[in-house]
Amino acid sequence: IGRVISQTVLHPVDVVRTRSQVAGGMRTGINMHTLVLGFAPQVIFSAPAGAVQFGAMDFTKRYVDLNDENTGLKRMTTDLGTMAIGTFAASAIRVPQ
Repeated sequence: IGRVISQTVLHPVDVVRTRSQVAGGMRTGINMHTLVLGFAPQVIFSAPAGAVQFGAMDFTKRYVDLNDENTGLKRMTTDLGTMAIGTFAASAIRVPQ
């Protein structure tokens, strides 16, 4: 739910940023139609991408966390690794956007 809300709020900001980076993009003007163009796919794909990301993170963390001696630097490394795997798995849904 949080991912859908953040995509909803940030989509118009992302459109303005992208249009300003393209040569001549801001000269054509931005109206309400251009701000909401592409909004539906963004919101529709954000929920499954978040579910895949956190599912892959949780699965990987449970697989790696077989012992209780996972503290300090080892814990941080495990967390970073599982986050990277979760983000990579979610990119299968996000990238086609």
